[in-house]
Amino acid sequence: MKKLIALAILIAAGWNLYAQESGASAEAPMFLLSEDVIDPAMKATYEEGLQTMRSTIVDNGIDMNWTMSETDHNSFLVVVPFKNFAQLDENPFIAVMEKMGPDKAQETMGKIRGSIVSSTEAMMQAVPQMSYVPEGSHAPMGNVYELHYYYIKPSSYPKFKELVAKGKQMWVDKALPYSYFVSAQEFGGEPFVLIHMAYDSEEEMKATQADYVAQLGEDFGALIDDLDALCNRVTHVKAIYREELSNPQIPPTDQ
Repeated sequence: MKKLIALAILIAAGWNLYAQESGASAEAPMFLLSEDVIDPAMKATYEEGLQTMRSTIVDNGIDMNWTMSETDHNSFLVVVPFKNFAQLDENPFIAVMEKMGPDKAQETMGKIRGSIVSSTEAMMQAVPQMSYVPEGSHAPMGNVYELHYYYIKPSSYPKFKELVAKGKQMWVDKALPYSYFVSAQEFGGEPFVLIHMAYDSEEEMKATQADYVAQLGEDFGALIDDLDALCNRVTHVKAIYREELSNPQIPPTDQ
């Protein structure tokens, strides 16, 4: 769901303040969210390169942990969890390239890079206090994802946080059995909040959406409109988990 991290100090400082006020903490899960927009004519070539990369990593036991999803916006999202910032200095791709050998590595990377129209990357941190996770609800992982990106106007952070809390209370009051997860971009780039829901199937997603919209009613719809007004832009995305392109493992630790 972004191959180079651009750290914009002024934006990071402002967003860190927002994230702290919103309930994020150093203990909350962190992850890199990368997105490759693909030339549709090159999709098969892109996937071929990724499958070669994944096979090399898995067959050689290289310690890399990621999940990949394909969106309805002609792009691929990659989520890479990390425990601390020191891990970002590591470059496991050196080992991958060595195992491939120079010719195969050049061919593989050529297939991947030659298929990409644009790439972006965001460093994210979960904000549990803004999320809604009732007991027995769906985990953050699934086969289908509903993703909502809110690119907030800097002056609107306090109001945005207030409305998100109000919306969460609506879900609490209705005792809805569905979970949603909130994360925020912590450093660099255009600041945004990502709200996502996970489902086992598209049928479950459609049924869940219809149910919570019906139960929450017009007040919740008006609140969503108010959230949108606080943003420079809002993007809604559906993504399908691509298991054959992923390598999810136990989340990294300090050890």
